[in-house]
Amino acid sequence: MTETLHIVLGSTREQRRARLGYFLSCVLLVASMAPPTVAQIDPRAPGAIALPEIGRLTGSLKCVTGVDERFGRQIYPLGDVGGDGLNDWILTHRRCDTSFSGKAVIELLIYHGVRGGLPPASAGIRLGPSEIDADCSFIGAGDYDGDGHRDIAISQRILSDPHTLGAYVSSIVVFWNLGNGSFSVEDTTHLTGPTERIVIMEGTDLELSPTLPLTFDADSDGFDDLLVAAYPYRIVNGVVLGTPRLTLYQGRRDRWSRSNQTATPDWVFWKAPYTRRVSVLDHDGDGVLDIAMYIDENTIGRRGGVSVLYGNWGALPDTVPQSIDFVRVDGHDGKQGQLVDVTGDGVPELIVSTGDTVNGFSQAWLIYVGRRGQRLNEQYGSGNDAPRPGDSLWWGRPWTEVWTPNRLSPGWSNPTYSILDPGDIGLDGVGDVCAASYPDIICYNGGAMLDSYIDAWMSIWPADGATSRNRIVRLGDVDGSGRPAIGVGLSGGGVAFARSDPRVPRGGTPIRLPEGTDRPASAPLWLVDPATLKLAVSPNPASTHAHVRFSGSAGGVAIALLDLRGRELRRWLLPAGQQELTIALAGMPAGLYIVSMASGGRMVSIPLMHIE
Repeated sequence: MTETLHIVLGSTREQRRARLGYFLSCVLLVASMAPPTVAQIDPRAPGAIALPEIGRLTGSLKCVTGVDERFGRQIYPLGDVGGDGLNDWILTHRRCDTSFSGKAVIELLIYHGVRGGLPPASAGIRLGPSEIDADCSFIGAGDYDGDGHRDIAISQRILSDPHTLGAYVSSIVVFWNLGNGSFSVEDTTHLTGPTERIVIMEGTDLELSPTLPLTFDADSDGFDDLLVAAYPYRIVNGVVLGTPRLTLYQGRRDRWSRSNQTATPDWVFWKAPYTRRVSVLDHDGDGVLDIAMYIDENTIGRRGGVSVLYGNWGALPDTVPQSIDFVRVDGHDGKQGQLVDVTGDGVPELIVSTGDTVNGFSQAWLIYVGRRGQRLNEQYGSGNDAPRPGDSLWWGRPWTEVWTPNRLSPGWSNPTYSILDPGDIGLDGVGDVCAASYPDIICYNGGAMLDSYIDAWMSIWPADGATSRNRIVRLGDVDGSGRPAIGVGLSGGGVAFARSDPRVPRGGTPIRLPEGTDRPASAPLWLVDPATLKLAVSPNPASTHAHVRFSGSAGGVAIALLDLRGRELRRWLLPAGQQELTIALAGMPAGLYIVSMASGGRMVSIPLMHIE
């Protein structure tokens, strides 16, 4: 303050006037850099809460000089690999207590859920080859051989491997579950050949790993399938070659022959309409999983986009995607997208973050509603579609906007462009969204009351400001509480675990859902009486079609067709009010199946006999 006064109170009137003018011009310049606001109001909703923390895990290795452990830099959900009803996960850390020619390799540590709390950091079980000089990254988890236990696929790059030629190229290895959640280097399958190495990671924390649902059965044959995302190069016998950007290996009982010969992918996609993010979800609500690929942009003046490869019942996915580039609207560029069901109808919305074309400040998240049976180009259009008066299905116009907190109040920091999918943090049956706005992660409760007011937050700052999806991850129930947990990799190292909470407010300004879009579930999960759920199937036995009738739920309903081992073969997410469904059985093997109905956290089921 003393220096400022000295500048303004110069020795002469002319000097004071000149210096005062310079000082004011600097103030105005700084003020012009702040994002525009409509009012200085608190962007938090009345009753907004901090999501409760379960606890934290921190690394404990004594690192050699100049090397950081980076404990928990990446988090990967595994589902229940231990078979004890609790979800498990993988954390990464760098083996920093030993120097491998000046390098610290990345290790994968498996953590099993513990009832009533969290396991200690020391409980992590290393997953990888017997060689300790191995950089490893997670690829996926699923029951690839149909034995009822979840297996794990990783990439491994052994520093002493002569076939890497010193490059960041890796082998793909599947570790088979021994039946109790443990894994052995003696029970693995190499999908890459003995002299073949592909680029899964370009460097530390630059690995590719698709976001997959717990069950990814692309061809509906009852086996989980493995989807691998890669950079476009590989080395075979010392020669650099191209490689598909996505490959899919169909799960099968013979475990891909369990040989050390190259396993041929069953499906490949050569193009690269993504930067690092790939996810699998049912985008168009037809009961078949699709592959979404995102182009994320952080640079001022550049725009991102999204592409979708649509799945096919009983067959492999399309190889020609539907793609859109985000557009510039009112001086703001579409930067990054996320597909999240925030209306509660089982069909995800496309949410696009925006940035000012001058200074890059975030201004709003644009939400484009998904409708059942509608694909990407119908949902978003070109983004520049001319207005069509009287047409309520004008795809080029967002359903609504959520203003970022810095637009409501300049006291709030500019959030990152990454839109985070935490799942259902409010436990009301509708998906929610979060973002990183220093020093917190801020969250918005989905549904008809979705607005621009923050409903919950986590007093946590993620590593790299959540620019990687694996810094903030949905883990499911890890402690037996019945409430899903969220893992967050922390800036500075370590992992914090937060828990979903029904106290997250559902208030706000009601939003009229677009015509043709199902209403969000109106009853919280814990208010549905299972005795009211009614389910009937006819004819039974059935040959070509089975007609399902159900009632007793005020909210949305999930109908699933399962085999006798409990594996989900098909799934339908239906809106409140719908009470009938026809299941096509043609092409399915004859036998006994299970039809289940789930709503509000409760489920009823009935057997279905399929005859030819």
